[in-house]
Amino acid sequence: MDNRVDWEMMRRNALDTLGKLQSENQGSVYKYLLEAAAVIADVVCQREQRFSILELMSVSGKSGYKIIFANPLQSEDSPRHGVSEIGRLYEPQKKLALTEAIESGGVIVANDVMNNPLTQYLGSHIEKKQLKHMAVMPFKRGYLLLFDRAVCGEPFSGEENQFLNQAMRVVNYGFRWYPKQTTDGKTSVLKNALSHRTRNQMLVLAGFQKRLEDAIEQGNDERALSYAEIIAQAGKRLSEDLALFKEAKEYLLESKDSGRKTTRKLSEYLAVFSKEDFQLDRTFFENEFILNHSEKLLGQLFERVKSFMLGNRQDHDLGVGLISHGSDSVTLEFRCTGFKSVKSDIDESLFFIRWIVETLGGKTEVLDDYFTVTLPLA
Repeated sequence: MDNRVDWEMMRRNALDTLGKLQSENQGSVYKYLLEAAAVIADVVCQREQRFSILELMSVSGKSGYKIIFANPLQSEDSPRHGVSEIGRLYEPQKKLALTEAIESGGVIVANDVMNNPLTQYLGSHIEKKQLKHMAVMPFKRGYLLLFDRAVCGEPFSGEENQFLNQAMRVVNYGFRWYPKQTTDGKTSVLKNALSHRTRNQMLVLAGFQKRLEDAIEQGNDERALSYAEIIAQAGKRLSEDLALFKEAKEYLLESKDSGRKTTRKLSEYLAVFSKEDFQLDRTFFENEFILNHSEKLLGQLFERVKSFMLGNRQDHDLGVGLISHGSDSVTLEFRCTGFKSVKSDIDESLFFIRWIVETLGGKTEVLDDYFTVTLPLA
């Protein structure tokens, strides 16, 4: 930053704001981290509010993480970016930028990610997302904040590194206001996941609305646009989820009403899987598998399966095949050799897929490199 006085003032204001945040959002760790990340991003990612919040957890018995927020919320190459995307820290290769931050307990800055050994695990994502520089901030409670630069070509400076470490200590201290959260043992895992996802989207809307208003008042059009995009994407996702819940409820309550069912060929629904990204079994087009269900639910099912697979492909091939069929059901195989880690029940996107399938009277099974969906035929 050219103006030393402006930089120092911005740094101090951000640290003061982080201090005030410590007790303002008592009870909601997610909102606390979201607000804190936005404050820090205002300093180190002024031109682009690009940051992610990762929660560390066990994935199939091994060290892993789940992305609980990311901006941008989605992108063309990763439709699930920010939607509970899951990964392992040490497989298929060690994610050095993340593990170094966790092990050292301090901020890790990886400038020039294309040539930095700490970020080689990102592979083709570096070019696809146009990543240039990245910083990882660890927290003792088991979270990571990631800040990356794409539009801004300047590397993170020594002063910014120092600020990030100061901010980390302030945010860490604030966790004393927030008890560790546990899921409700009396509520199903599925209901907990759906409630958690809906609540988080509402927190995004509430948190960034105030920041949007402040940016407009300050005349900062670039930052206001960034906040508006976050709000728009979160609102769209919340609207889609609520519409899905409503359709499923009405379908279950009125399942005997033939007006809620539409007869269509399975191959018509599979048209969402493009030839560019997916290998499709020709059997689907050579046989007339007829489905008689809610057209909206089936449309949502295959759209969410597509996004789930694209988000987990890790540069591997994707395929949609036929395992078996009879007079009353058909079983499909969705193959993706890059998503062994998503076997865990913590993946919310899989919850939605399972939930829709079960609502339609079918079943799912998740295996090492693929999962199956069985649907009743008309």
